[in-house]
Amino acid sequence: MKRLGILGPRGTHSEAAASWLNENISERRELVICSDIFEILRAVEDGDLDYGFVPVENSLVGSINITLDTLARSERLTVTREVIWRVHNQLMARAGVSEIKRILSHAQPLSQCRHYLQTHYPTAEFAAVQSTARAAELASEAAIDDGVAAICSRRAGELNHLITVASEIQDNNFNSTRFFEISRADNSLNQSSSFKAS
Repeated sequence: MKRLGILGPRGTHSEAAASWLNENISERRELVICSDIFEILRAVEDGDLDYGFVPVENSLVGSINITLDTLARSERLTVTREVIWRVHNQLMARAGVSEIKRILSHAQPLSQCRHYLQTHYPTAEFAAVQSTARAAELASEAAIDDGVAAICSRRAGELNHLITVASEIQDNNFNSTRFFEISRADNSLNQSSSFKAS
């Protein structure tokens, strides 16, 4: 089975979008969790992974520079598929948290939910971490009295035994992230007769 690198840990939007892709292609891939985007791109370029699945841009926040810069500089990587993934952000915390004092997430969801956060939690501290899934892990490990919550996917919250404080808190319900499936140029197959330039 061929291997597809995705941004971890489990519960990220990247994992959700890659899992959907895996269900909708003829040749299923083993999903391999990687710690960051550059690790995925480098592993594909070096031949350690058959494919990578990386975010390219968000409709609200803009381009993911590490992805675009690496693709622009590499002669060995090519784009094989594109997925547009609708972003759903939930505010989740441990059961028993009565007052939310600190909210963790990746920088992009913190930006994507800015209006909601300023309206409902104007005195809370906001902190950016590596991913929404990591935010869920940290919220699950925090003491209840610390009042820590995470902006994350529902799956990330459930994996970490969090409960939903508020659903669909993104400021724009049409928010989406564009992902590329990438492979080494010498391993790619002509998927169809359609072409797209980026």
